[in-house]
Order: sequence, then C-alpha cells, then structure tokens
Amino acid sequence: MKTSLVSSLLIVTLAAAAIAAPDAAPFINKQIRELNQKVDSDLASGALTQADGDELKRQISGVQNLERSEPSLTPATRRDMREKLSAITKDLERKEAQSKALASPSPSATP
Repeated sequence: MKTSLVSSLLIVTLAAAAIAAPDAAPFINKQIRELNQKVDSDLASGALTQADGDELKRQISGVQNLERSEPSLTPATRRDMREKLSAITKDLERKEAQSKALASPSPSATP
C-alpha cells in the first residue's frame, strides 16, 4: 500500500512539475514561431521560391531541434541560437529582396 501511494505521489509531482515548468527559452521559441510563419506566408504569396523556403525551414528546424535536445540551455547555447536565428532572418530578408528584384518589371528599352 505504501509503495503504491508513494509511486502515485511521485507521478503526480512529476506531472505537476512538467506542466508548471516555464518555457526554457521563450524569446527563442517566439522567434522560431515568427520565422516559420514568415516563411510560410512568403511561400504562399510567392515572395520566396519553394527551394529557398525549404532551405530556410531546414535551418529553422535545426535551431528548434537544438533547443529541444538540450536539457538545460546555457547562456552560450542561447547566444549561439540567437546568432543562428539572426543569420536565418538576414538570409530570409536577402532572399525576399532577390525575389522582389527578379519579379519587378525591368524598364523597357523603347519609349
């Protein structure tokens, strides 16, 4: 009876701790969500090619997998993740600008 009670209490305690545990990296998770939404939006609107979108999604997924696989995020790991996300954001902006430049009509040689 004691073993059953102790194990039940342990399970309840662990479950409560898992539910109550705050997000380990809320800013990083928010950035990941926003980047995923932006890539999806740009793909839907044609502002990105499918190949560019897939590449960006792989990069974002790599950062997300790192965040999920680390039991505790050290300050150095958080910094590295922020730097990677910043590089992905710059890459996204560059790809958007390239796509926009290719889609804009070029001036006609004839008046």
